[in-house]
Amino acid sequence: MDEIKFGLSEFAAYMVAGARSRRTQLTAKKFPKDKDNIPSRYYAHVGKLVREYHAEGHKPEWLEFEALAQDAKAAAVLTNASAEDAEKAKYKADQHKNFARVLRAYKRHFARRKLQILPQIDVPYTVGGVRISIRPDLHVIQGKTEKVIKLWCKGENRPKPDEIKVITQLMLDSANRHGHMMSGSQVILFDVEAGQIHRGAKLGARFGKDILAECQAIEALWPTLKRR
Repeated sequence: MDEIKFGLSEFAAYMVAGARSRRTQLTAKKFPKDKDNIPSRYYAHVGKLVREYHAEGHKPEWLEFEALAQDAKAAAVLTNASAEDAEKAKYKADQHKNFARVLRAYKRHFARRKLQILPQIDVPYTVGGVRISIRPDLHVIQGKTEKVIKLWCKGENRPKPDEIKVITQLMLDSANRHGHMMSGSQVILFDVEAGQIHRGAKLGARFGKDILAECQAIEALWPTLKRR
């Protein structure tokens, strides 16, 4: 059986869905219509720019400059697209517009934070044939404390309380599994659009057991899924 791969936010959304919706999501994952569309990496470029912003000590105006560059790219994609590529061009233009939106929101809410950027860590959570990709957007020193931060970039789509718990629990458990010994207070989710900071992880929390059980359930269910 091939490895069953999830992104961190993707798995959190799966965990808070109902049983019927979970099966539908898994079927779509096993038999994808568009292998080039990878939601878990949609905002990866924004994370790269935010890391550069803090690492280089830029002024907040730099974020607006980069947002304007994304606006220009969105306009260029639409202008240069052929009729045959109109749908793909709209997707790409919308992505650039979303990048610009997130950069402006980060400037509003988080640009003044003093964060010392550390090398990114890659701490996948693996149970049997299920692999959840966990690479926090920011690995930092704030004050004197090491922290890992996930950027929530989904506009008006606020993270549900249980999504926050799943995301932070997975980051905590996986960081510790891979030797980065942290407490729950060091694992953070920034809701960029709302300017809110969430901490939900606890060592030995019930959610850790629920996540493990769900990964085992996914592995058992996977061979039974049929193409619709």
